[in-house]
Amino acid sequence: MSGIVFRSLNDLTKPHLEKIAKVFLGLGFNIVSTSRTAQFLELKGIPVE
Repeated sequence: MSGIVFRSLNDLTKPHLEKIAKVFLGLGFNIVSTSRTAQFLELKGIPVE
């Protein structure tokens, strides 16, 4: 599989995003998000376009 996943979450739900993003990355998807969500993911070591 491959593709692009767009995510934009509020601060209350961001902690749940780390596991989900890693699953999508493992399936071959790229992650795209708004700037604050991207910042959160990058701090967790998850690459964001």
